[in-house]
Amino acid sequence: RGLDLSAEGLGAAEAGVVQAQAIYGRMLLDGAGVPRDPEMALAWLKRAGENGHADSLTVVGRCHDHGWGTEVDLLAATRWYARAAEAGSASGMFYCAHRFAKGVGGVGQDMHRAYGWYQRAAALAYPAAVGVVGRFHEDGEGVAQDVDFAHTVYRAAAEAGDGPSMFHYARLLYVRGHVEQAM
Repeated sequence: RGLDLSAEGLGAAEAGVVQAQAIYGRMLLDGAGVPRDPEMALAWLKRAGENGHADSLTVVGRCHDHGWGTEVDLLAATRWYARAAEAGSASGMFYCAHRFAKGVGGVGQDMHRAYGWYQRAAALAYPAAVGVVGRFHEDGEGVAQDVDFAHTVYRAAAEAGDGPSMFHYARLLYVRGHVEQAM
């Protein structure tokens, strides 16, 4: 059910309704229905995250990554992504995996750990992670190369709306001679 974040809804956020805190933080971050206030957004998102809203922890990491309401701090972003991932946020798992895949934000490149986090996010049906798992299998990056499995994974992620997976699925269809279907 949708939350009204008028005075009553803001009251719910202030009273500790975690979903209201998370929504209000996103509204402030995006300037959706309220004046954009990244600093206040960050405070509400941290509050929601500390109260158990795992996806808010991911957004706090994104704030540190991009300097939304705070200075850019890649180490802090990594810590927030790790907290989000450990709390069960699929997006947190995805961004944590990305840190290990790229070797940024205070962690060394570790494709095995990256794949593990991508795989966990994919198991939670996070479309971008599903597509990346496909890339690992297509390329044989830290796992056995299996282009047929990658094709299946790309299709699932493409059907879930992941743009890069749509491209890779179409690319493999084209390579396999299914030009009309690829188009």
